[in-house]
Amino acid sequence: MLKARHIEISYYQPVLLDACFEAHHGKLTGLIGESGSGKSSLLNRLSLYSYDHDFEYEIDGLNIKELSKQDCLQLLKSKIAYLRQECTFMDNMRIDGNLRMEAKIAGKTLSDERLHQVLKEVELDRKEKLYPAALSGGEKQRLAIALALVKGADILFLDEITSALDEVNTQKIIEILQHLAYEDRKLIVLATHDESLINVLDDVYEIQDEKLMKMKESRREVTSQVLEVPRHQLSINFYFQMAWARIWKKRMLYLLTLVGGAVAIAIFVFAEIRLYQTHEQYNRLYETLTTSEIMVNNNCFGDSTFANHFDDENLPLSTEFIDDIRHIDGVHSVYPYEPYFFMNTSITNQIEVKKDGQLVFDYEISDEDKFELELYRASNWWGVSPYYPEQGLEEIATFTTDTPNGIYIDEKFAENLGLEIENGQTMSFDVQIPVTYVDVNVMMYHYPDPSDAVQTVQITHHDAANYSMEKIRIELPISGLLPSSYQELAGTIPYFYIPYELRENYASLAMSMHVTGENEKVMSASAVKVFLEPDADREEVKSQISALSSQFVILDKYVNIQEAQVMALRVDSMFTYVIGAIAAILVTLLFVYSFYHARDVYKDSYYYNIHGLQLKERRMIALSELGMTWLMFFVISLIGLNYLIVNGMGDYVLNRQVPIAYIYFVLADVLVSGIVAVIVDGQLFRKKYL
Repeated sequence: MLKARHIEISYYQPVLLDACFEAHHGKLTGLIGESGSGKSSLLNRLSLYSYDHDFEYEIDGLNIKELSKQDCLQLLKSKIAYLRQECTFMDNMRIDGNLRMEAKIAGKTLSDERLHQVLKEVELDRKEKLYPAALSGGEKQRLAIALALVKGADILFLDEITSALDEVNTQKIIEILQHLAYEDRKLIVLATHDESLINVLDDVYEIQDEKLMKMKESRREVTSQVLEVPRHQLSINFYFQMAWARIWKKRMLYLLTLVGGAVAIAIFVFAEIRLYQTHEQYNRLYETLTTSEIMVNNNCFGDSTFANHFDDENLPLSTEFIDDIRHIDGVHSVYPYEPYFFMNTSITNQIEVKKDGQLVFDYEISDEDKFELELYRASNWWGVSPYYPEQGLEEIATFTTDTPNGIYIDEKFAENLGLEIENGQTMSFDVQIPVTYVDVNVMMYHYPDPSDAVQTVQITHHDAANYSMEKIRIELPISGLLPSSYQELAGTIPYFYIPYELRENYASLAMSMHVTGENEKVMSASAVKVFLEPDADREEVKSQISALSSQFVILDKYVNIQEAQVMALRVDSMFTYVIGAIAAILVTLLFVYSFYHARDVYKDSYYYNIHGLQLKERRMIALSELGMTWLMFFVISLIGLNYLIVNGMGDYVLNRQVPIAYIYFVLADVLVSGIVAVIVDGQLFRKKYL
């Protein structure tokens, strides 16, 4: 039995004053009155949908006024059903999904047999796989009744459920309600103005002039029941099912939105990683090369590059000249350099790696391998370049071993060959060194001074394309890997870097192998590598070196490094603006989608309220949706980033930076994808409905 006394309702003005109301199990009790008279307001309070019980209220012996809000919500979950004109089910679930979810909210398990039985009772059998949107108005109302049945509600409140139905559907609803009241002994209260429904009601109350008057009362047999507050918790599975159903219903919209956002984030992070790697590589090179290193070449004709020939007038540097350079203020060290002595390795080579004397890697590279292994660099020869202590290759290297003063290997070369570098390894390979050159007399144009006439001179040209080579095999401990972007200030792009002292030893070896006369002069040092003190005035040092001889040509590739850095910053800024514009457009589109999405959020919040879900339970649903959306976004963007890294980075990926790249991505994506998930899933709008 339902009994309410001294009911007071007002909205700026009185709606109901000192009203009393009763309803019984086994009867159809009606509530009538003009539109706006307060029927729905009264049902909201009686059904516990509105927690406003400043009146005496008892249901089946349970004093409602003494219950907490959580207790009232527990009753709404499983004992009380409130059916309104706006249907209370999830549009994003099929009919059977709605029924099973309703049962879970009530803490019950719904078998297939029971599901089909309920659908048959409301004449919706064979429609369990349809979405509610596919049902007619009458079918939707019957589905709402089915939801009340599967959760086992003994008390039903119905608000104008037949107002939009035709006579046939209204009659079906009446028959179902009569069966529930008279056979199943349920307590049913209806608010209506439908005459056909009013005629079959047992008890009728009318709201008129702020008073509630009993207009009709039958003597139909009633029953009594005892109501207790149920205690059960919703399962984690329930929350994820609710979230997944929502996502699946609009899967294409979700997918397109998530993929678009994820790809944008993946590209953004990929670009940032590339910029980071590029800056890091250049910074390392700047620290070692650009601030301290120059090359001085004794070249009569003023070539700014090392040609592949030696001329008579390109005389070797004397010991006195080299000492003079050493004594210039700001010079840290000077290394004589023989530009026409070179060490090359043939594309066809036998690469061996040993550890503790045991062979661990043996690869014979053939001419056909150079394309498959990406070893082709415009010729069939690879350079072997010297390195110097001042260059600090151990800081530039992407991987170092415990053995200093050994060989450094191009990282991409090692990767393509499948070399796995470890401590204690040595590498051996074949090297070709020149021992003789062929003299050729040639005519060359000479401009001693821009104001003078062109002079033609005959010189002896020692052609480096015509020389005799001697093959030797070298074996060195492995010191580490260098990034492929690293390049010496002068010389070819090598795959191997050996200590300067070792190169000088091989140069001496070459000079001892039948090299005499002019060839000895060819092999002599006609250049020096100069390293400056950290605080040296670079331009002043270069000026003093130039003053020693008019033939000196100073190679300083990075003399305009500051301008290059400024340009790089400008490019970075422009890139940032472009990415920012793309992000702004994306966020705008997501917000537009969110406004569209907010309508469904309101329906969901109404569903939660009508089914008695507590605030913490609603938040759990929201968090589940948010978490699943974020997870999908994260996975999609991670796949996109992985594809870009694997297929797009190429030589620019530093092996030790790949984990850093992923860590950087994870941190960025946790933040960005979380924000996007919030926007996509409408949680910003959901908050006010929770």
